[in-house]
Amino acid sequence: MVDDFRHEIRDLSRAIQKLARFNVDFIDETGFQSFIRELPKTLRDYDNFCMAGYFSEAFVQPLIKQRKGLRARIRVLSPELNLKQRRDRNNLKALRKLQDEDIEVKIHSRLHCRMLLAYSHRDIGGIPEAYGHVILGTFDYNDEGVNASKRNAGIKTMNPDLLKSAIKYYDELWEEFRDTKSLDEMYPE
Repeated sequence: MVDDFRHEIRDLSRAIQKLARFNVDFIDETGFQSFIRELPKTLRDYDNFCMAGYFSEAFVQPLIKQRKGLRARIRVLSPELNLKQRRDRNNLKALRKLQDEDIEVKIHSRLHCRMLLAYSHRDIGGIPEAYGHVILGTFDYNDEGVNASKRNAGIKTMNPDLLKSAIKYYDELWEEFRDTKSLDEMYPE
């Protein structure tokens, strides 16, 4: 009787944990900052880390520092830059630093979305399934986004269906031949 009760509690606990994966949380700039502070742990927990948006030193230096010794594949997509603007010239410098650390960097001529994916794959009954985090919002990986000087909003979830769709979309953006170029192709030194 006691063993049956323990099994029921265990099964109920697993069901609750499974349901918890389907939460979608609203995050503001403070929530985004918290996620960025937890980045070292996040990078250790997952094999893939993908970002789309603008970048600056405020984000790049901590990412490079945490990158050392990690197994995660990191891919960065940036919108096309207008090098007449100081902000975009700084963005280019940050992207070059990332590339110098063996982080994959591409420029997408029509990119407007801001997203962050941290995920791995596991085998469930012979079928690979992605698990991890998705953040979709207005956040950039620059001074305004990381230091919360701008008002931003978005969602964060571990929902496996949304993660799967976001990975597929990111991979499509990454591979779009006409719109995506390597950093060196777009901006030769």
